[in-house]
Amino acid sequence: MTWSLELTDESAAPVGVLGGRSTYPAPSLTRRCVCCDVATGDAFALDPSFGSEQSAGQLRIPLCAACADHVPHSNLLDVAVSTGLGLGAVVLALGLFYLAIQPRDAWVILRVGAGLALVSAAPWAARHARVRSLAARGHHGRFSLTVGPGKCWIRTNNPRLRDELLAAHGERIRLARK
Repeated sequence: MTWSLELTDESAAPVGVLGGRSTYPAPSLTRRCVCCDVATGDAFALDPSFGSEQSAGQLRIPLCAACADHVPHSNLLDVAVSTGLGLGAVVLALGLFYLAIQPRDAWVILRVGAGLALVSAAPWAARHARVRSLAARGHHGRFSLTVGPGKCWIRTNNPRLRDELLAAHGERIRLARK
């Protein structure tokens, strides 16, 4: 099971009408690996801002050497899959609309939309299968961190990390979704 946690900091509200630069709350993480829960001094630097206007500094995410190859170090795959699935859905909808106007040519558009959706879903399916195989060995390879003005969203399938974050941040954090 994967949990989404939302950490909020009301004092980090955006500046100006259109947002401008803002900050986000950083989660308090111990020195235990976010994947296998082993105490470690190793960590990787994560900038969750995607180079946007967020003043996202480097966060130190604890990760042992044994887990470094299977825990994502960025959210790029999630963004690419979401974008591809969204574009595939739009092309499929366009194909269905075009089906009423020009049925013979609409099948090409429908095939392109379905192909785009399938190709976009393939990396997600492969990662999901890998996370399930890691779980059988005691690893929790699902970890991502996204930020917005005054907010930080953490997705994890590690129950120890979930409980630790809920305890450390009190009323500033809530379990957004299971």
